[in-house]
Amino acid sequence: KTRSGKIMRRVLKTIIMDKPIGDLSTLEDEASVDEVKAVYEEFKQMMKR
Repeated sequence: KTRSGKIMRRVLKTIIMDKPIGDLSTLEDEASVDEVKAVYEEFKQMMKR
C-alpha cells in the first residue's frame, strides 16, 4: 500500500527503464518494490520465449 499512487508509478517506470529507483520514504511497504521487480523479471523472461 502506498500513500500516493504516483510514487509506485514512478517506481514502475524506473524499474522498466533500468534506472535507480531513488527515494522510497513515502511508501508504506518498501518490500512491495522487490515484488514488483520479481514480477517484471518474470515478465521479461516470458516475452523472450
